[in-house]
Amino acid sequence: MKEPLRGIRFRTVPEILQAVDRSILTISITGSAKGILRLPHRWQWVVHNAGDYIEGQ
Repeated sequence: MKEPLRGIRFRTVPEILQAVDRSILTISITGSAKGILRLPHRWQWVVHNAGDYIEGQ
């Protein structure tokens, strides 16, 4: 979420909030959020396998 906003200077708090809202919307639309939502499941696999390599997961 930070990368698209890097280097942009905002003059007001409402401008910041709008930019963050747009960035979150873009994440939701592009499907990037799906990968983030799958992380807890993947972490459970890592814990279950004591950190061993998990092929194809």
